[in-house]
Amino acid sequence: MKEYERDVTVVGGDVRFPARLKVIRLPRSWYGVVWSDDLNYASFSQDATEVNGGIAYMSDKQFLVRVQLVAAWKGGVNFEYAPEPSASDDDKRSLDGLQAVDHQIRCIVDLDMHHIAVASELYMTMCDDDPALARTWMELDADERSDWTAEDTLRRITMFSQAFRVLRSHPRYGYVATWLRGWGDEACALKQQVALQLGGDWAKVEDLLNAELDHRRVG
Repeated sequence: MKEYERDVTVVGGDVRFPARLKVIRLPRSWYGVVWSDDLNYASFSQDATEVNGGIAYMSDKQFLVRVQLVAAWKGGVNFEYAPEPSASDDDKRSLDGLQAVDHQIRCIVDLDMHHIAVASELYMTMCDDDPALARTWMELDADERSDWTAEDTLRRITMFSQAFRVLRSHPRYGYVATWLRGWGDEACALKQQVALQLGGDWAKVEDLLNAELDHRRVG
């Protein structure tokens, strides 16, 4: 269920007066009412036989247009929505920034999950075909991680430099190593951009990444 409340102006011929709209929206029906000092009460609704579940997929804007039309058709009330207060330039920039961060977080998780899946598959294949090389890869990986800080660990899921130099010229594994290195570098660059937008707060970056992962697990 979702509720909407809006200031409206009821219009009738030359008469205009302020009123208040309240709507309760359910998945397959809705109920609305308009009231004011000049208009005691006017109600209108649509049920499942009329909306066929379609409102479940409507945006808020589309739904409120439908409410306006049905109010005139079934409730005999013509009204206009009061204009929403315009956001300041600073508010708009802040909103744009938040939307950009959300998009970047999703891209990072996509890259990291794809990277981990392909790297795991490569390692399993390598264990069957060339166990010594697989062991070398893991040893180089562990060596490079050994002196990393927690922030370094957050920043990079990647094909590390030493391992990449060993694997990139391999006739079977080289192209996969190149993909892994590219995905890792791209994800790292995105993480740095997000951290910059968040004032260098890497803990916040980690929280956002974990929240996105939790959302996907639940979904």
